[in-house]
Amino acid sequence: DEGETKASIGTNSAIYSHRSVQVTSYENTSNDVDAVGVAVAAGVGLSGVFTEVDVTRDSEVELYDNVTITGDDVTISAQAGDGTLEAANNYTIAGAGGALLGANATVSDTDIDVDTSVNIGTNSTITDAGSTSITTNNRTRSQSRTTGLSVGLAAIGANFSYLDDTSDSQIAIGGGVTVETGEHLTVQATSAKNSKTDTVAGAGGAIAATGGEAQTTNTAITRVSFANSTSDNRATLSANDNATIKALNEDEYDHAIDASNVGAVSVSAGLGVSTGSSDLDVTLGDNLDLSATNIFINASNKMAKKGENDSNFAVRGGGAIAVALGTSRANLT
Repeated sequence: DEGETKASIGTNSAIYSHRSVQVTSYENTSNDVDAVGVAVAAGVGLSGVFTEVDVTRDSEVELYDNVTITGDDVTISAQAGDGTLEAANNYTIAGAGGALLGANATVSDTDIDVDTSVNIGTNSTITDAGSTSITTNNRTRSQSRTTGLSVGLAAIGANFSYLDDTSDSQIAIGGGVTVETGEHLTVQATSAKNSKTDTVAGAGGAIAATGGEAQTTNTAITRVSFANSTSDNRATLSANDNATIKALNEDEYDHAIDASNVGAVSVSAGLGVSTGSSDLDVTLGDNLDLSATNIFINASNKMAKKGENDSNFAVRGGGAIAVALGTSRANLT
């Protein structure tokens, strides 16, 4: 799924309203992939399923240079996701059974890059008697899941879930811009994504062996930046009440893996990894004047590995000889 949702106003354009002006972009894509493979045989049953989901979309608002907007209240907003609908939902299921051998393999691979951005060009002017709100809000959700089950005299399973989310939320405002509001001024970039992987692997037989892997990677740039202005063409921001300029990351990411076997000889192995990387930035460039009753400038990182209600990791083996090996790891940078 590729493309963009965009609202734009061209160079040297002027918009006047006696009431509200809204320039918004809303992207709420949904991609569901379900694949099931089942093999049952008198002798040998083999099943393998691979699914891949790639989502690359943008939600963007762009005001080109020298744009003028005048109204009572002005809203400029780019949003992706609503916090409930999943931009990518990738689920792979494989089952295999045989009197002699049952073997399954599954791979669920998900890549998502849904960016939100607001770009306001050089020397643009926004004037209103009420409030001005310039925001980006990325609330995309995504998950990658696999389930594999094998039954036979010898039962083998290998199941893998991968998810890589590189979606961003950014506001860029050019030099020489003027924003004058009668009440509140809000300029805020928010990232509140949710990314998860889930792997279930099971096998039953005289000899049973399963291996599972779940890896989630969430990378986010959350940024508000005002470009440098010149001394003879300064940027001006003014509000009669509060002025808030903020970058906020509230992303959640997690993984879960369950590898279980029952057999006279059983071996279970699993690897679970969650990696989060968050860069936040609020930059007010050179030659900028900001005046308000109260001023709040803040970069706040609340990215967290959370979301799974149960344990991240369960590796179990049962039988006369049972071996269970597992590693679960979390990285945040």
